[in-house]
Amino acid sequence: MAVKVCLRVRPSSNRTSENFEFHETHVLDKDKNIEFEFDSIYEQDRKTIELQQEAVNPIIDAAIAGFHGTVFAYGQTGSGKTFTMSGTDQEMGVIPLSIHRLFDLISQDTSDRVYLLRVSYFEIYCERITDLLCTDRVRSFLEVKEENREPYVCGLSDEVVTCKEDVFDYLARGNLKRKTGATAMNEQSSRSHAVSASQSESKIAMER
Repeated sequence: MAVKVCLRVRPSSNRTSENFEFHETHVLDKDKNIEFEFDSIYEQDRKTIELQQEAVNPIIDAAIAGFHGTVFAYGQTGSGKTFTMSGTDQEMGVIPLSIHRLFDLISQDTSDRVYLLRVSYFEIYCERITDLLCTDRVRSFLEVKEENREPYVCGLSDEVVTCKEDVFDYLARGNLKRKTGATAMNEQSSRSHAVSASQSESKIAMER
């Protein structure tokens, strides 16, 4: 298992950024004279597509080849997690870019393999898990269980998708059910953690 940690620096209008000196793989806190090391650092002028191509696409490529992969954004409120992961109308985020990458890889596969794709989407709020794709009017909380040392969310729905538009539609519907609220640093903060998951299965097509 390989874990890589990347730092993305959000634009800052105050003096906070002046206290730090950024290099290719480390950050210097000039006030405390402490260095923090990362696998890579994306400063304010770097675009999400650069992060995607260098850090995320290898994970998507490995997933198509049969390996588990996770992209996880961590940071305080207002640090740019939603901007990086979901993006805006002007700049795509990691999630939509990954969906495009996934379907591009499948369309470029010239072998006799056929693919089955499923998506799930859930949120974690106040330590409770809710299925964002559940259509029941009364949604119950789900539990994390383990089988053969593999954790999973019991009862989580997974929807079969055949094109990237299907995925975007499910994510849009799920986002309408997410908990949001204002904070001191973000007027429309996501008050929960959201996890979107894609499962890919493939096999050699049987000749008729």
